[in-house]
Amino acid sequence: MKTTAGAPFWSGTKRLPRDLSFDPKDPLHIDFIVAAANLQATVYGLKGCQDQRHFMQILQKLQVPEFKPKVQIFII
Repeated sequence: MKTTAGAPFWSGTKRLPRDLSFDPKDPLHIDFIVAAANLQATVYGLKGCQDQRHFMQILQKLQVPEFKPKVQIFII
């Protein structure tokens, strides 16, 4: 892709995005899920939960589809 000035879009400090792999054994990953879920609960006026075992039970059942970037997207 090129910018309106004609320079390559993915140049300089910009980096091409990449997908991340979730590792349920990584405490940082679990902490992120717990924090994000509690923030969302607060937005809707719900009581949060800090029990990581509860989150692990839910995450084990969750099927996340593989990331596939859209085609024919143009950045202007």
